[in-house]
Amino acid sequence: MIERQATVVGFAVASALPALILAALSLTGESGVHAGQWREASLLVFISFLVFLPYSALFTLLFGVPSYLLCRRLGIVSWWAASIVGVLAGVLISLIVRSGNRPYAGEMMRLIPAAEISAIAFWAVRKWGSQSRTKLRG
Repeated sequence: MIERQATVVGFAVASALPALILAALSLTGESGVHAGQWREASLLVFISFLVFLPYSALFTLLFGVPSYLLCRRLGIVSWWAASIVGVLAGVLISLIVRSGNRPYAGEMMRLIPAAEISAIAFWAVRKWGSQSRTKLRG
């Protein structure tokens, strides 16, 4: 896989993972999932994923792409740079999506880990794609 393809696939994964994480977290309500409710729960996760995906893709475009371009320009595309960018993006996104006069802690507890996982997944996919190209040439 060439580097450009690996980068595009990495951004696709980085968009899908937070949506999947937040959709799965939508099941952690007060009632939880009881026996016999797995069909409804899986439908809820699927629909929640479809709802969260456009927002996740938007935030990936707003924060992920410019951060990647900046890190690439500075020559610091690494797991630790992705980790730092993930935390900062999670903080910014939680400040943006907070509704009303609610405290930030609840949003941060959900969005910072989701953004962190997303950034590390992007780095891993991009690194794997770049290495597979090198091995093919090697």
